[in-house]
Amino acid sequence: MNKQMILTTIISLIVVIGVVLYISNKNKDSQLGIEKQLKSKLHEHIAPDGTFIEHRHTYTQNELSENIVTTRQVLAAKSPIQRAWERLDLEEIRRKYQPYTVAEMHEMWSSGYRSQFGPNYPYQLDETYPQDEWLERNLALGQPFSSWSDYRMVLQRRIYMIDHENQWRVANEDRKEYMRKALDLPSDIDTWEEYEEAYLKFFIVASNAELQAEEADPSILGGTTRTDGTFTPFKENTVYAHINPKSGYVKFTGVSLNEKEEKELATYGVVPEGIKVIYTDEGGKPLPSDTPSPRFYERDMASLEKSLNLLQQQIEEHELLLELDAQLDPPNIATQTDPVPHEHPQDHEHDHGHETPQTPDEKPEQQRRQPDAKRTPPPRKIPPELRKPDAVNQWFKELQLLHGGQLPKDLQELRKIITELEKIREEGEAIMKPPERPKRPTPPLPPEGSPPPPPNEDD
Repeated sequence: MNKQMILTTIISLIVVIGVVLYISNKNKDSQLGIEKQLKSKLHEHIAPDGTFIEHRHTYTQNELSENIVTTRQVLAAKSPIQRAWERLDLEEIRRKYQPYTVAEMHEMWSSGYRSQFGPNYPYQLDETYPQDEWLERNLALGQPFSSWSDYRMVLQRRIYMIDHENQWRVANEDRKEYMRKALDLPSDIDTWEEYEEAYLKFFIVASNAELQAEEADPSILGGTTRTDGTFTPFKENTVYAHINPKSGYVKFTGVSLNEKEEKELATYGVVPEGIKVIYTDEGGKPLPSDTPSPRFYERDMASLEKSLNLLQQQIEEHELLLELDAQLDPPNIATQTDPVPHEHPQDHEHDHGHETPQTPDEKPEQQRRQPDAKRTPPPRKIPPELRKPDAVNQWFKELQLLHGGQLPKDLQELRKIITELEKIREEGEAIMKPPERPKRPTPPLPPEGSPPPPPNEDD
């Protein structure tokens, strides 16, 4: 019994000593700043120039948790374009879609590219973006170069870059913010070099998205790519239309329409025969099917109503001024006509008056200058219904007379606006006129002696 108690005591003592040593060592490590180091497996990263960098990450235990938070913050701060570009498989792109070197591309396609310009070759492009450097840069970022059209498109892309750089260099902060929002870029992108890189990566993401979609479905005829890499394909006899009545901006992609078809679709919502229209937002994403088809007609008719109200206001103000002027400006009175009673020797029964000549010193209070013709209020011969074009034209003629035969510039502009909007209204009424209901066929006459047909509920 004593031996068993002694053994139990020894075991308990060993356990206590172990716990104390563990806690002591843990506290000591913490106090001395000694932390366990963790190492990742050896792996590769892609540098901005397209090269591969092989390395491993080493963390202390505390740094690991901090690094996770930091990584999430970095991902949240990246633009959609950057994230879409990082998803590209550059190795696969190089293997499948970049079979030539820059020198080989020049040898095959350079003369054809220069010849299409003739004597008007844009040397500014080569000065701003030298061909070799530009092509190498696009190759490194993953641009497909499998055909002549790729070569030509990428060299022509320099035009867009120069145009945007010119805008960026002279833009104020509001304009820069607008340009950033168009690409979904964060506001901290403040230099042209940062904007240029994002813009170029977007082109490369779009090129790959379109290429892959066309390989998967040969019936696709191009398409649009959103800044997050989402691709919307174009198909035969399909038009993708972005129409913004507020800003007046219109963009058609897909099958080509002529000028008349584009105007009727944007203004009146008239879809060309045999064409399917898919309305999109400004980024090319299709709008929900239950969204009303956007068009300019309602906006234009609202503008016409405002213009007619403004004309009505002008008419009322001129009438009021003329009436007031007529009250303050009666015709000129040359003589005083107050009757002066007197006796006539031949007739004592009648008192009458004679006009007494006006002396130079007398100035009657009512005597004023004679108003000229343009101060006369307009006759009320014009129809009161202002919304009819004939009445509008007549009122403008009256206003022109009231201004000495020449309308002021503001009224000239108002007449021009109303004329253009009236034309849109007339065209719209003709184009958007609903089709006539088919007439009911005339029933055959019943044979003689048949009972009369029952009455028609619609009659």
